[in-house]
Amino acid sequence: MNQKVFLINDTEDVYHWGCNGTSLQIKEQLTRMGVVNIFTLPVYTIPRLPNIPEKVSDIGTREDFIQHFTPIANAMNASDFIVVNGEGTIHDFKPGVRALLFLIIAAKKFFNKRVYLINHSCYPNSTDETILNYYKEAYRSCEFIAARESLSCLIIRMVLGVPCNESFDSLPLTIRNIQNDIPGQLIIGEYVCISGAVNYNLLKTDFIIAKIKKNYPRHRIVYLTGSKKEGIHKKEQTVINHYLEKFPEIIVFDAKTLEDWLSIIKHSAALISGRYHYTIAGACFGTPMVYFSSNTPKIEAIAYDNGLPPVVATQEEYNERLDSLHKIQWHSKLDLLCKKAEENYTWLSIND
Repeated sequence: MNQKVFLINDTEDVYHWGCNGTSLQIKEQLTRMGVVNIFTLPVYTIPRLPNIPEKVSDIGTREDFIQHFTPIANAMNASDFIVVNGEGTIHDFKPGVRALLFLIIAAKKFFNKRVYLINHSCYPNSTDETILNYYKEAYRSCEFIAARESLSCLIIRMVLGVPCNESFDSLPLTIRNIQNDIPGQLIIGEYVCISGAVNYNLLKTDFIIAKIKKNYPRHRIVYLTGSKKEGIHKKEQTVINHYLEKFPEIIVFDAKTLEDWLSIIKHSAALISGRYHYTIAGACFGTPMVYFSSNTPKIEAIAYDNGLPPVVATQEEYNERLDSLHKIQWHSKLDLLCKKAEENYTWLSIND
């Protein structure tokens, strides 16, 4: 291939280790196919971009774009094609979403680049024509689109009116690659693993912990966190402090490597989480799980698509699920999820 690629929305360094694992896999797939240079735009820079048009009709000229976004324009111009890691970003119409959609439009409109939008979920959550037109313009600008679950694919096809390939998140491919490097149990004794959520409600804490203590009285409780560069994300620290104030005996495990993060999930007696990548990792290992909804229906969708129990929303549902975990046949779905995740990259041979 011997080509250069601009990777937009790189999540290798921030949020948590699951996001790291997805971005690593995208880069590995590109490198494996002979890409010699990967320019990246980190996820945290995108919401901060200034001068993002509010409407499609407000989008200016190529010269305007080059003037306002010179480094990005240079990267687009130097690239043979552009890959957008849509993970965790394309829902609603907040500044980061609008900026990402705008960059997709600009890549095609101003530089005539092939844009490959992969590893993502799509939830516009709006009937506003201005917002939907922005989404449509961006998605029409893509050469190839892969969404992580059937519901996103349905929205892309029926609402946005463009073809979409159903795939999955790329994390399972990384897990498969490094599974022999995942350490054994890092916590002494049996334990239940918990995490927060992007939309965590502090009112849930008491009933979550109370039921764990009732059903697993001899187990330790481990709050799993950590990321490559940030360590514990500043927003998550509030949730952790809340847990520790109420239950100081909880162990906070700040994973320093992806392998350690995976080990905690793999060897836990049960995983209680509202985080997407934690749930995926649990599914890859066959870890018994209870999961709450995230900020979009993406966890509901992957549960439905892959034969997992549905999410829980209330205290009653949570208690019932924790009581019935032993009745569910939990087994690794790694092979299934890897096969789906590979659908993100079927276009790579076209560029060979």
